[in-house]
Amino acid sequence: MADDPKAVTEARMQLGARLAALRAAAGFTQGTFAPKTYYGRSSIANIETGRQTAPRTFWALCDTVLDTGGTLTSEHDRIARLRITHHINQPAPAPGPVVVPGSEIPFHPDAQDLMMQIAAVAAASGMLAGSATAGRRRIAITDVVRLAAVADLYRSVDREWGGGILTAQLAQLAEAATAWLDPGRAAVDAAARPRLASTVADVRMLVGWTAFDAGQYEDSQRHFVLAERAAVSAADPLLTARIRYCQARQFQHRHHNIDALHTLQFAREALGTAATPAVLTMLLGAEAASLAALGQTEAALRCLDQASDTFARVIGEREPTWMSFYDIGELRAQYGRVYRDLARQQRAEQRPNVPVRDPGHGADAVRWVREALAGFDSGNIRSIVLNQVGLCSALLLADDPDQALSTGADLLTKAARVSSRRVWERIHNLRRDFGPHHRRADVAAFGHMLTTGQVST
Repeated sequence: MADDPKAVTEARMQLGARLAALRAAAGFTQGTFAPKTYYGRSSIANIETGRQTAPRTFWALCDTVLDTGGTLTSEHDRIARLRITHHINQPAPAPGPVVVPGSEIPFHPDAQDLMMQIAAVAAASGMLAGSATAGRRRIAITDVVRLAAVADLYRSVDREWGGGILTAQLAQLAEAATAWLDPGRAAVDAAARPRLASTVADVRMLVGWTAFDAGQYEDSQRHFVLAERAAVSAADPLLTARIRYCQARQFQHRHHNIDALHTLQFAREALGTAATPAVLTMLLGAEAASLAALGQTEAALRCLDQASDTFARVIGEREPTWMSFYDIGELRAQYGRVYRDLARQQRAEQRPNVPVRDPGHGADAVRWVREALAGFDSGNIRSIVLNQVGLCSALLLADDPDQALSTGADLLTKAARVSSRRVWERIHNLRRDFGPHHRRADVAAFGHMLTTGQVST
């Protein structure tokens, strides 16, 4: 790009030349190689000479086709970090319009292939709208088992690539599956009835969650309401609580913390003796986050203590299978959220030129988020990115802007891989924690990048 430093331009040209050499060594011409990357021949020519940029997914696909072991993608990532670091160190231009990336769906070849395969299985099993046979369909327990398996496959795509990439396809599955609950359209075997409503509720919950992730808040709430209704009709209190937790998470994201708090407390009270340690920990941790956001510090810390005590009693095989996502990383992430809010309150209450004892909330937030990141499975990319946002925020609140900028540069590179408007809204919101550091030129430049979304290589 025109405003890139010489080192970035030269590195991009060298990367293109490396691609050309690997392509030729593998026996491809530009014309035969182009279809394998979903690009045209002229684009390949321009990329190889450095005149055109390409996203990370292009380089990852090239690595796969040419069997390079990931060398092209690694070099792309190095150039991305170099470019971001350069722009962070430049003076910020005048403010412009706010751009929130993430609502578009980046091209993920691996995800697209996987989703096509999942859709083929769903269609063959009569799970997609228009794929069912005419007339009243019979639903057996095997149909319900297949529906649950397909939902789990979609869930894995959501965690790795973000909800934006699959919301429409998953919504089609949810609507078709909901029709199985209609006696006029489906005859359900007695053995399948208890599990069918719960499975449909789980699918509706998943599509609600992906719609939330994609920023489609009205659709998300519609799916959550239908999921809750199905879970209640199935007499499944644990799944009902999980759905209410998902609703509360959306309320929190949209800064409706009173609504979130009431939803979580209602979910916990409604569970009663049916609560399991993992489900209760999940609710308590989220409740603590809302309490902290509302300034109820002591209540928030008590909730965290309760969550930790409860988590110690978790026995995985006694929990619902859909609770497998909730591990120690998720709990530590809630600690990080709470301590970030405490640090914000401390900063807001501080008066100029009046020395006060620093309670160390910012440093505590940094510690908890780092522990959370260490606890996440490598396949849970979206949670990792979200917690890197939290780490960047915590470092700013802990008055360590240099580390925050370093974390931010790495974060922006990784965030470009995820189809999640929620992630980008969180990234955009980092500016609220700049505090006194906003006067620094490099911090102001970083803020401009967050505002405009100009983070691609």
